[in-house]
Amino acid sequence: MLDMEGFIFWLAVFVLCLWCCQWYTHLVAIIYGKWRLHHKRSSTECPPVPLPGMSIIKPLTGVDPNLYANLEPFFNLQYPAQYELLFCDSDPAIIVVKSLLLKNPNVRTELFMGAKKIGMNPKINNMITVYGAASHDLILISDSGLRMKQDTLSDMVQSLTASCHVGLVRQIPFVCNRNGFAGILEKVGLIDEAYSVFLGTQHANMYLNADLYGINCVTVMSCLFRKKKSAVGVSPSVLSLLGRIHETTPSQTSRREWWAKLRQSIVPLTLLEPHSESLLCGLLASWAVHVVTSVSPLVTFGAHLLAWLILDYVIFIVMQCPFSKCEFLLAWLVRESTSLFLFLRAYSSSELTWRNKRYLLDWGGIGREVPSTRKPQISEV
Repeated sequence: MLDMEGFIFWLAVFVLCLWCCQWYTHLVAIIYGKWRLHHKRSSTECPPVPLPGMSIIKPLTGVDPNLYANLEPFFNLQYPAQYELLFCDSDPAIIVVKSLLLKNPNVRTELFMGAKKIGMNPKINNMITVYGAASHDLILISDSGLRMKQDTLSDMVQSLTASCHVGLVRQIPFVCNRNGFAGILEKVGLIDEAYSVFLGTQHANMYLNADLYGINCVTVMSCLFRKKKSAVGVSPSVLSLLGRIHETTPSQTSRREWWAKLRQSIVPLTLLEPHSESLLCGLLASWAVHVVTSVSPLVTFGAHLLAWLILDYVIFIVMQCPFSKCEFLLAWLVRESTSLFLFLRAYSSSELTWRNKRYLLDWGGIGREVPSTRKPQISEV
């Protein structure tokens, strides 16, 4: 039977093993990302075959200053086959869509009004009717906050149709270049996409590893699939060109908490997710190294943070051309120092707010809307 000292020693060894796994995923993401995202397909990899028609579903969620700039590229895609744009109802955004329709009359576009409530997510409720009305077998779901390069759709469809074993193509999103410190913060991680991992560094790290090892993981922000299940099985989703998102820092901070709460209610093991953050991981590793080797925890922690920063910066370069090193350092420090606080705040309550409505999350990710306690206003006539 192990005594307490032996138990602590082997616990430290276990922590060190987890620590080594973190470094391994960093290195894998860098090497695989460099090859996968900067690799030009040859003619043998992508034979010139006719591409099928496409239905692009764009759920609208109100108007923001970037909505017009985000939607316009989808009217100018360089796609050799016919594609249609299907917009889901959002009254304030209709004006923007109609202005783009007048400017681009040659693109087949439909605007669907009304939603069918099947859950707490208004985006999904809006898309149900649109999905059934899509005229093509290939469906691309793309958030209204995304931009896309002209050749990205062709690249995604080629990835899907290259093999009958491919059933899904996803994108890794990144943030458009923006001026000012708020834009810098968003690019290196204060923005969180559907699965609460950080876009420029940790998010990319996870998705690159998942793609390499064939782990199916969907980002509902942008994904391409067949409407009818014509594939023989579903293979690991294939990375395509990167998507772009353009939103504001405050809303994305709230979204990050939102997804942390949701993941916790669906997969309880995500309670261990903060261990993948540099600060907590470094603190545990410093303790473990001290137990095993008697090296000063301060030395280990400092070396850990420096190495983590360097590898994050390398991943960021692989994902997108970066800004200056000083700007990255400042934004990285802000993101790392706030990440644990956001996790704690997300885990402290099962209540969340979404689109000005409050919900309580039950196990399994099922949400129950909390009735508003606000009394109706009475106006005198």
